[in-house]
Amino acid sequence: MRRVLTFLIGLSLYVPASDVFADSVKHLKVGVYDNPPKLMLTEEGNISGILGDLLVQISQQQDWQLTPVRCRFADCLALLEAGHIDILPDVAMTPSRKQFISTHSEPALLSWSKIYTRSGANIRDIFDLENKRIAVVEDSVQQSYLTDIATGFDTPLILVPVESFEKGFEQVLNAEVDAVASNQFFGDNYVMDKALDSTPIVFMPTELYYAVPKGQHRDVLRV
Repeated sequence: MRRVLTFLIGLSLYVPASDVFADSVKHLKVGVYDNPPKLMLTEEGNISGILGDLLVQISQQQDWQLTPVRCRFADCLALLEAGHIDILPDVAMTPSRKQFISTHSEPALLSWSKIYTRSGANIRDIFDLENKRIAVVEDSVQQSYLTDIATGFDTPLILVPVESFEKGFEQVLNAEVDAVASNQFFGDNYVMDKALDSTPIVFMPTELYYAVPKGQHRDVLRV
């Protein structure tokens, strides 16, 4: 009888190796907004770009299962704050964002912002932007910075919120706005074959991170 009990107890404690491995997989919903070449989805729906590819590489090493969630940038932040996604690449830290996100200590990428206009536009410095319509991604650091500039220098800027950098550049091309504020990765790549120019107005060096909901996924941030 003792041998039978020992066998049954051992059988009840046995877990197939496949189940152990399944339990070890960490599932992460990843917010992806269109910001090439840093972050984007391929035509097949896979996470890509500089920061996207890096995250995919890490996930393969750490046995994470990534599920991309396409969203506009402002919506991505809202989803992260609500806990509906687990991680959002390509995020610059701001005082307001510190209230609802956590990041790793070392930045994943360094960036800066620039102003872009149609070719031939006479925009050379920040004061040339007075009373000009400037497309800015809604809830972006560019929007926050230019709002502060307009207030601090008493410079009347007309900021036009858009859902993506691409939409902002399209509005410049269509003469709906006079300029667009963008990170240099997206902007320099976008203007190469179009009637658009990069202006000398460069501002806001930025450290970029992978963000998670505040206080969550500490193991992810330690990798």
